[in-house]
Amino acid sequence: MGGDPHLAFELAEHFRFVHLALAAYRVTGESRYLEWAERYGTVWTRRIAAVEGRFPLLWTQRGEPRFEEQVAGQPIAAAAGAGHHVPGDPLAGLENLLASGAVHVLGDLFAATGAEHFRSAARRLAAPLVAELADPCADPAAAALCYYRRAFGDRSLDQAITAQFERFAPPSPRPLAMIFPEERRRRVPGVGRRNDMIHWAEWHDDGSTTPTREPSTAALTLAYQVTGNAGYAARALDTAARKLAIARRVLRGGREHADMGGAVCSVAAGHGRNWGTGAVTGCYGPLLLGTLDRMGAVTPRIEFAGAPAGLLSLVSDDAVRFYNGSSTTVACRWRPAGAGQWQDLRLSGGTVATASLAPWMAGFGALSDLAHEHCRVLATIEAQFERIDPDEIT
Repeated sequence: MGGDPHLAFELAEHFRFVHLALAAYRVTGESRYLEWAERYGTVWTRRIAAVEGRFPLLWTQRGEPRFEEQVAGQPIAAAAGAGHHVPGDPLAGLENLLASGAVHVLGDLFAATGAEHFRSAARRLAAPLVAELADPCADPAAAALCYYRRAFGDRSLDQAITAQFERFAPPSPRPLAMIFPEERRRRVPGVGRRNDMIHWAEWHDDGSTTPTREPSTAALTLAYQVTGNAGYAARALDTAARKLAIARRVLRGGREHADMGGAVCSVAAGHGRNWGTGAVTGCYGPLLLGTLDRMGAVTPRIEFAGAPAGLLSLVSDDAVRFYNGSSTTVACRWRPAGAGQWQDLRLSGGTVATASLAPWMAGFGALSDLAHEHCRVLATIEAQFERIDPDEIT
């Protein structure tokens, strides 16, 4: 950074360079982007594997961890997110990695290479997030766990995840309120928070408020994916709609600073510490279409050939449930994403149908051990096509 030796550190934000490289590989097909991403991603898996206890805020260029007490007051502290952490927060280092999409990078690299160390590193990041699921602000933690279960096909955390659903606060009949303290600072430890964030509360008729205990929409989405209980999905969609309605009524859009914590975009898609997960993005895509981010592209799990008004789909781990909320019969065609043949769907008014997705997931990741061979073949093809035959030059 500007040649300043005081800033010569490896930050969690450097995961964003890997995101860029993977997106470039997806768009261009040039293997050099994937090869670089795999090399640098492997460096990070070694750092993560070496962590015992809490995660450091950053590392030196020699791979030595540095914690809050070691960088406090130094120029690098701001770059390590000090302004968005509560002093002494044991999750501060993990929050930095989460805010830069580390779990998503590792999932993309595992899908592309099949290398087990990417899975191991991702699980090391995901496991401590389970205890955060009941926190109303832990949107990125819940979204990372949703992604981890899908991208790696790992259900080993499900028992611990399910236990957290018992800690969810019951739905409240009180209206929501947005609060912005005059002083911008972090007040509570944990992930998914920022010093200029909205503080959501419940409004009382005497003008007082109490902090909301409503789980994040991403946590409710995870609960539906794991249990298939549609009550969680309905609660997530309702919360998202209510929050977005308030935000659109009173907040600016956020075009001038998309990372900010107090704009419509902050509510819909999360602030700068949430890696794209807000009240809306935490539930609408994952619930309705089973979306998953793949190398910078949002990919659905199911597709429609013209979805009629009144039709709602909900995607869980192994099934899609179709609801006809209208009073008339609806018909359309749908298929699991990437499948060749469309399936006909016809539903009478007010009825529900369920289709299994399990057969389409049976082969997920089955060829991951051939990923290196796939990359080698691509590189060979690329090299051959880049050669110029002198006889062809006129």
